[in-house]
Amino acid sequence: MYARRELRVKVVQTIFAYEQGALESIKQAESHLLRSINEPYKCYLTYLALLPELLHFNNLLIEAENSKFIPAELTEQQTCLSGNSILKLLDTNSFNELLKHNKISWQQDNELVQNLLKKVLGSPNYQKYLKMPKNFDNDKSFIEQIFTDVLFKNELLLDHFEDITIYLKDEEELIEWAVLESLKKSSEDEFKIIPPYQNAAETKEFFLKILHKTILNNEQIESYISKNTHNFTYDRIGLMDRVLMKVCLAEILYCPEIPTNVSFNEYLEISKEFGGTKSRLFINGILDKIIGILKDEDQINKVGRGMM
Repeated sequence: MYARRELRVKVVQTIFAYEQGALESIKQAESHLLRSINEPYKCYLTYLALLPELLHFNNLLIEAENSKFIPAELTEQQTCLSGNSILKLLDTNSFNELLKHNKISWQQDNELVQNLLKKVLGSPNYQKYLKMPKNFDNDKSFIEQIFTDVLFKNELLLDHFEDITIYLKDEEELIEWAVLESLKKSSEDEFKIIPPYQNAAETKEFFLKILHKTILNNEQIESYISKNTHNFTYDRIGLMDRVLMKVCLAEILYCPEIPTNVSFNEYLEISKEFGGTKSRLFINGILDKIIGILKDEDQINKVGRGMM
């Protein structure tokens, strides 16, 4: 779900909050960083968890009809959804265990789920789906349309998410992308669950290391910057520009497995989004100078060929 650049952005945002005094310790900063990654991922899983819930409540409607003293003949309008193969793929023990591990449940929100089911069954998308040949591709296409046209736009559902997390608004596009990407990559045999990031243990160690090293070596890294900004006092540099340079230098100095030019270019790209109008040129000039000095002093140690 998160590429390394997006995780770098999360570290930058956390250090920015730390510099502002919103976070008082490394422990608080680490907790904040992990929460900013885990909470949007839980939103993604919570959206997916709606699918087996919709299936469950639709099956309850069918059972209620069948249990009547004189059952009416069920129509395709009532039964079609329960035959959707995508919904069945997520109605598994393994997915339930994943939800349990992440403390995700819709059991306290039955009324909302039932309301959403009515919206789905009454949607134009469902009416079109009823007329389609029943196969996996059509099942998948229908669920994609339901997310795009019904669930992602439902005000009650959006309010629900905003009640349980502060991260939906900032990460809404990413969360919706992840849901649709899961559907896109799913096959008839398996629903594709996207991990929060690739190579979980290694990647988590990477972004936590950058966070810790930036904070623990703050004084040393600040000295590199202040000594090489002759036309500015350190305090005159914008806070975000300072943070971007500090996090970049921490990665260059303390992550020997990451090539210097990769770290350098990544933070220049991030500066386009989070820095001021002249940030990229300013940061480029200062970092280039500092990196040259650090190389001359043999303070940058990289592993592997071509890593400098």
